Amino acid sequence: MGVKSGVLKANDAFVADALSQAKGRIAADKASLPGLDREARAGKDGKSALAMADAYLSYDEPAKAEEMYKMALEKGAVDKDRALTRLGIAQLDQDKFEEAKASFAQVGGARAPLARLWSAFATTQGRP
Repeated sequence: MGVKSGVLKANDAFVADALSQAKGRIAADKASLPGLDREARAGKDGKSALAMADAYLSYDEPAKAEEMYKMALEKGAVDKDRALTRLGIAQLDQDKFEEAKASFAQVGGARAPLARLWSAFATTQGRP
């Protein structure tokens, strides 16, 4: 997105190297998702589910991310505020504006101001 918008230059050595490395890893990373998903579902705490949710969110699979964030929260042993913030983002990506706002409303601690910003964004997106 940075290159497409012109903020980053594809011919910059650092950007070119980072893009090359990332592109080389995507296929293998995506291929590993089903196995990691199974491990996350079998895990006794929510740590693997949280990592899996983050992976799904980064690969633009918000419905799967939402499911995994909820699982991580249920299983516990995770940063609740982080999981709730990202759950709200996954819900926003699916146009679930009211659910996202409800998730953001539960965020406390250092992430609360960020959650309020996301909630404000959800409010503007949910209008006809």
